[in-house]
Amino acid sequence: MANSMFSSMMITVSVTVIFILLLIVLLIYNIAIIKNVKYSFSDIIIPFAVALWLSIAVYCGGMYYAHKLPYLITTHTIMSSETQYHFGSGVPKQKLQPETVLFVYDAGYGSSNAAREYIRPLLDRGYKVYFWEADSGTHGLVKTMAVLDAVAAAERVVLLCVGNAGKQLFISHAKKTQSNVQNIILYNVPLQWPIKSLSCEEYIMQVKTPLWLATEKDICEVSDWQKICQKYDLPLHILSIRNHKEIFDFSVL
Repeated sequence: MANSMFSSMMITVSVTVIFILLLIVLLIYNIAIIKNVKYSFSDIIIPFAVALWLSIAVYCGGMYYAHKLPYLITTHTIMSSETQYHFGSGVPKQKLQPETVLFVYDAGYGSSNAAREYIRPLLDRGYKVYFWEADSGTHGLVKTMAVLDAVAAAERVVLLCVGNAGKQLFISHAKKTQSNVQNIILYNVPLQWPIKSLSCEEYIMQVKTPLWLATEKDICEVSDWQKICQKYDLPLHILSIRNHKEIFDFSVL
């Protein structure tokens, strides 16, 4: 089930404003009774009317802002093994690219950083984006596998694997390969992990999808990913970048 984040937020804010102002009115009324102060009906209704007007203004302003955005942000909920998992999607209103990008961000990185550094730049370039938060432990892997199964079953997708959370996306695909995954982009993803079941190194042989390593290092400097791919004769494409934002302009997305 999907709900507009902006609509929900505006409704919540509006109801909250009305509720707070109503509490204030009731408090004033009770104080007046205790102190035997007489208030007319207009003294009570005017603050409530102001609260209602402010709520309507906040809601309409929020809906106008959401309408002006060049993309639509939506939240989704899925059930897996009696557990609810939440994730989001962003869809550009124009210039939609053929592939959909899946992006997972670490819980410590924060949704605002993820939106500013990755999600919005992708949306601005016309990509539909699915995104969610996942920790680097077993729970994050289980959630990522559930969301990946739900999303990749119906769309052509590119996996943008970044950092520790990107490790979860890589392993999820390796454990249950989805045919609709076109490319996997790796950026600052650790190859090894203290727990073997959460280490990309343990699953590298199971991945048949084209791998692209985005690196800011000198192209002559051999990384751990290059070493293991050379060891098992696996194809690995190198994307030489100066910063992570250059990833968004490569045609593999």
